[in-house]
Amino acid sequence: MTRKSNFIFFSISFVFVLAILACGLPQIGIPNQPDLIGTAAAQTLTAFPPVLTPTRNPTVAITNPGFATTAQQAAEASPTQSQPYVQVSTATNCRKGPGQNYDAVGALQVGERARVVGKYPPANYWIIEDPRGGNPCWLWGQYATIEGDVSQLPVMTPFPLATPIASTPFSFTLMAQFYDLDLCGQNWVVAFEIASPDVGPQGMHSAEAGVVDVTANNSQLGYMSSNQPFCLHPCGPCDESAGGGAWTLIAVPIGADPHHGDQAAAKFIVCTQDNLAGACAVQELSFLIP
Repeated sequence: MTRKSNFIFFSISFVFVLAILACGLPQIGIPNQPDLIGTAAAQTLTAFPPVLTPTRNPTVAITNPGFATTAQQAAEASPTQSQPYVQVSTATNCRKGPGQNYDAVGALQVGERARVVGKYPPANYWIIEDPRGGNPCWLWGQYATIEGDVSQLPVMTPFPLATPIASTPFSFTLMAQFYDLDLCGQNWVVAFEIASPDVGPQGMHSAEAGVVDVTANNSQLGYMSSNQPFCLHPCGPCDESAGGGAWTLIAVPIGADPHHGDQAAAKFIVCTQDNLAGACAVQELSFLIP
């Protein structure tokens, strides 16, 4: 063989030997990438438990003895719609009804707080629970401050006041008659006798009297009003009371000497108490001036 032929022969042989060697080696391959990813995902799911969807608005019970929660404090501080409360700026009586004619059964003091159970708009009263116990009572709203909604409170009707038994007004009869015309010092006095058969033990304690000259166009002659009008003599002395069983004198000063022979008239008001108070009786009479 020539040198060239030998080179070709050895080259072919070398390639052939490499091919045989390659066929005898174990196959080394690259794992399928997608299979590796799927295996890893499966392993992750197995390692961690499934995530549970939480229950909507879970209820958590909190036990805290000895302390009120904020919600409880708010509920206690602010009355609910069904429980309005009242406080007052000035101590106010609580009565059996709306007004001072009803007896007071208690009072709401400044700083106290009472539950409102009813209302009475016509007189501005609230019906409250007595903070010291007892029956509900009526509180004037002048000094009251209401907490909460009172629109649903019932309108209460007060118990009627007891009607007092009507008593017959006391009255008595007054009798009067002309007694005399006297000069007491520098002044003339017209004296009259008066009496009452039925004034009783109350007696007579004050009187008023006026005298006019009818002939002279009813010109006034004299006037008196006194808590000591009852006299033993036209010129005195006089006393502050008189019984009804006997005649007593009332003297009316008329000043200057009157027109003798004129027609005159007198009017009397006599009462059972001072200052023309109590039961009073009226009497009028006509007379000639002597």
